[in-house]
Amino acid sequence: MKVSIAKYLLGIGWLISVSYNAEAQFNDTTHYHIALAPTGSINRTHTSYTYLLNNALKFDVKKKNMTIDFTNTWVYGRQN
Repeated sequence: MKVSIAKYLLGIGWLISVSYNAEAQFNDTTHYHIALAPTGSINRTHTSYTYLLNNALKFDVKKKNMTIDFTNTWVYGRQN
């Protein structure tokens, strides 16, 4: 299926106009972002059980003239 050049240019023009409008939206809005990244391993045999978990938590608050960041990581494990 071929796409005509006019449709292709129209699509690119639409993307540029959307991007331009999105940049203009940043005024007094406060943006919040939270991320949790848990990783680890669990091992089980006939006689024992072991696990080790590595976790990371990040929280950001961004405003036009201010940024607050919070980052915390911890490791938790157990072996029988």
